[in-house]
Amino acid sequence: MSKTVIMVWIKTDSGTHPNGSIKSYGLGDLLRGTIYLHQMSVRYGFKLIVDLSMNPISKHLIVHKHEHAQYVNANIKKTHIVDCHELNKFDVIYKASLINPEPLLICTNMFCDEHLSVECKQFMKTLLTPNEPFSTYLNEQNALHNISAPYSIMHIRLHDDEFFKNKSVNNSQMNDAIKIIKQHTLTGDILMSNSYRFKEHVKSLHGHGSIAMLNTHPLHLGDLSTVFHDSIAKSFKETLYEFFVLINASSIKTYSVYDWVSGFVKFASLIHDVPLIDLKQRPSSTHHREIRDNKVVSSASNKSVIAMDSMRFKPTILIHRSYVTPKHYATSNQQNVIFTMKR
Repeated sequence: MSKTVIMVWIKTDSGTHPNGSIKSYGLGDLLRGTIYLHQMSVRYGFKLIVDLSMNPISKHLIVHKHEHAQYVNANIKKTHIVDCHELNKFDVIYKASLINPEPLLICTNMFCDEHLSVECKQFMKTLLTPNEPFSTYLNEQNALHNISAPYSIMHIRLHDDEFFKNKSVNNSQMNDAIKIIKQHTLTGDILMSNSYRFKEHVKSLHGHGSIAMLNTHPLHLGDLSTVFHDSIAKSFKETLYEFFVLINASSIKTYSVYDWVSGFVKFASLIHDVPLIDLKQRPSSTHHREIRDNKVVSSASNKSVIAMDSMRFKPTILIHRSYVTPKHYATSNQQNVIFTMKR
């Protein structure tokens, strides 16, 4: 009988942010860790189950019942947390668990190989299927925001402090993001950002018009107990709604103040084959970590990501897969429309 490994989506305590909130895995982290375990299940031959029941996301998705549900509930404290920087920890835990018949409970955000197989993509899609009430909510929100295909996303990822109401505004970062929007927005683009304040700032720029955007209050899905929102439940639903908007987009352009692409948009792109264009000026040697032969190694950037050439600031294909050609984007600025507001 093969070993059973269960990826348990739980709130992890990974230290404390400078603002006092508890660091915890967000949606991108959990998706990445689940992909990693799926890839390890192919390598080692274990049975992988994903248990969402401990995560608030389970209220909105179709949750697949499994035979070990009672075991998970009774032994949740035995869940092993495997952080992405603990490179050999899963191997050690897994091999040690083979002497026991009980399922191995894991929660991880481990780096995965971003060459997702067809089987892996399909497996991940089954986890992210909205239930009937949330499907109704999605349709209602699409009607409210006047969302209909085709559309593209302009995603701006500002600092984590932007999830919190009581933090000061970083005007420099906001100004840089405004420049990105002015330079790269096209007709049919919809602005999405982790910062509600940033979206309000964009609306106030009457001299420049307004980009189409969702009037949502973003939430980091891992920090549910510590964020300063009027309604955490409402913000959670709105943020999950944004994820489904992402996976149905024709393309995603993203800019982040960090040195990495937001996992929220990256894994929407990878799982659902949505072309992702990175608007951040990065050195040509930018690398990410990927799994190869069960080891984390450096590799050229993500196959669905098009990065910006650091000298010309035009999209450069790093790895081919599904993408909009550079030729199109080299001329697309002539079509810039700043902006038409949707609420």
